Amino acid sequence: MKKALHDESGVFFTFREGDLIAWRPHDIDMLLSAANDASDYEVSKKNGFTILKKNGVVVTRVSLEDEFCSIVHDWMCDFVDEGVTDELIDELNDVLADIRYIHVLMPSESGIPYWQNNVADMNKSPNVLEAAGYAFAHQLTIGGLEGLKRCQLPDCENFFIGRPNAKWCSKSCGSKYRVRKKRKRGLE
Repeated sequence: MKKALHDESGVFFTFREGDLIAWRPHDIDMLLSAANDASDYEVSKKNGFTILKKNGVVVTRVSLEDEFCSIVHDWMCDFVDEGVTDELIDELNDVLADIRYIHVLMPSESGIPYWQNNVADMNKSPNVLEAAGYAFAHQLTIGGLEGLKRCQLPDCENFFIGRPNAKWCSKSCGSKYRVRKKRKRGLE
């Protein structure tokens, strides 16, 4: 049985097209996939603009999904490299400032309903930055990012959730690292 790395009871909600959608800490897998898919892009800033390159070629049109992936990737890089900083909190607050929150009446086990207050109203036209910010911020607050790491294999660098001593996202990456290290010693 796997040991839980974070609080499994934390839940947050979005309200979209008349449906109440629940997110839980284990939904971090979606954000990890998004961030790892974005690693194909080289991101740079020039004159206040973000420039995306894929295989050395500037990408002029980016799909909403690719934009979402790139945004989440950048925040995960910041989080892994520096932890929760004032700059990260300020950036997320700026992104989330225009989201409208609504109250939803929820049933409870005791039979007495209660107000769920942290429901983001995402019914307006989708804003990729707000959607990414909301998902990332809530995973951050409910502990979904506990144990977030980046694979130490230079040609992988995928994000993963792991124990404090974990270095690789998979057994395959760990094996590649050990084989390369052994070959390098053999050449010396």
